[in-house]
Amino acid sequence: EYDGAMTKIQAVAYARISQDKRLGDQEGLAVERQLHEINEYARKADIEITREYVDNSASATSGKLRPAFEEMLHARPEYIIVWDYDRLVRVSKDLERILEIDSTVYQVKGSPVDLATTQGKMMARMLVSIATYEGEHKAERQKAKNAQLARDGVYRGTQRPMGNNKDGSLHEHEAEVLRREIREYVKGKQTLYGIVK
Repeated sequence: EYDGAMTKIQAVAYARISQDKRLGDQEGLAVERQLHEINEYARKADIEITREYVDNSASATSGKLRPAFEEMLHARPEYIIVWDYDRLVRVSKDLERILEIDSTVYQVKGSPVDLATTQGKMMARMLVSIATYEGEHKAERQKAKNAQLARDGVYRGTQRPMGNNKDGSLHEHEAEVLRREIREYVKGKQTLYGIVK
């Protein structure tokens, strides 16, 4: 794609993946896949990528600082390419910051969104609203699943809780130690810190 002056469009690439301990070292590969597809998209559209910004293991909903995202905002690029819009923003407050720089956002998995136009801003707000809903709905499902697993005595962590085996059954020796410590706490002879220690 070329503008009226036949100058090649220059864009930055942004890639992000949330921290997922189940992925381990594969997180870097997931970002690599995003960047590969972004670069392929740019090549086919004849867009030059001048810079890649990457936030690895960075949530877009936690409120924590995303260093590459902040650096990109400071640079105020005219064009941004992302794998999918929710890799860039998932909450309204971050979208409003993106809107301030009037960029056009290209998505590998969707249509471009021109944030300099009223219609583009409306589309971006709708996309973020959907992403926020999906994130909150996923969290609700996960909480319900965890509650069900807890009721069923199923443990799904990497470190088992003291007093239980990984299958949820009692570890008799540890369970007895915990019972004794709790009896002492109720009598006022033990502190919570002492029990943990």
